[in-house]
Amino acid sequence: MNTTTVNWVQVEKTRVSIVLAKREELAELGQMAAEIWWHTYPSIITGEHIAFMLARGYSEKALAEQMEFFGQELYFILDGERQKVGFVGVLQGQEANESYLYVRKLYTSTSRQGEGIGRAVVGLLQAMARAKGRNKIRLNVNRKNPAYYFYLKTGFVVLREEDIAYGPYLLEDYLMELAW
Repeated sequence: MNTTTVNWVQVEKTRVSIVLAKREELAELGQMAAEIWWHTYPSIITGEHIAFMLARGYSEKALAEQMEFFGQELYFILDGERQKVGFVGVLQGQEANESYLYVRKLYTSTSRQGEGIGRAVVGLLQAMARAKGRNKIRLNVNRKNPAYYFYLKTGFVVLREEDIAYGPYLLEDYLMELAW
């Protein structure tokens, strides 16, 4: 994306925007990820698995590689006061004759969950997808993650279950899609 800020969107009383993360902000994004992961995942996966995922996917080096080598765009989610309240990572997806926006990461701070921020971000992601000529968003979510129910409420459907070998672990996910 050429611009650094995606327009503000307001859903109910929640006003959010997303702004492209700078290289020097990746450590902050990784710290935010650690807070969210240690709050969300202990009832789903082991502590060793969480530590592995954070090191492999959310260290400053790993995030920089995802941007540089894989073309992942990383954004901070900002609330109406321009405070960082989460982050999102997207890629352009292509499968056979289908093009879509693939959401690699979508997390809101644990203290701000339930405020409509995620729903507003999904609206921004739809606008981003449309601007790139896409009419679908896809993402993976752990089958035991409560966010699965959030995605269902926002209109995503399950395309299939996926068991993905990742290092010494198995990621037990749903591949979900929102199409319009």
